Amino acid sequence: MSNVYESSTLVSQYCELHYGSEYFEVPLFPLAVVDRVIEMTDGAARGAALDVGCEVGRSVFELAHDYERVVGVDYSESFINTAIQMCSEGEIRWENVEEGEITTPGVARLEELGLETVRNKVQFGVEDACALS
Repeated sequence: MSNVYESSTLVSQYCELHYGSEYFEVPLFPLAVVDRVIEMTDGAARGAALDVGCEVGRSVFELAHDYERVVGVDYSESFINTAIQMCSEGEIRWENVEEGEITTPGVARLEELGLETVRNKVQFGVEDACALS
């Protein structure tokens, strides 16, 4: 069985979900999740964190503001390659499908997101959540 998460269209949709614009004043999902994690662990030691199902990695970078080391894993090689590209190059680009064949470009940069200083604290890998190494 092939992995349904290995399409460029889906990678683009997840890039927009993680790094794109907010709509209707609703925070981007990865940011909302990280805010909740930080709130729930207030006062706790924050050595290392593991994000299982990290998709294209925004939450991993955001967690690295508060944790010494953060590892993000996902079953999708395409998602992880995108996260690794963001980490190594500091930028990712994607195409948003607006309607039919109409697309608009999307771009995200670690520096502009205030995440440049945490890139050395993150690591990404392809893993099956049911059989973690």
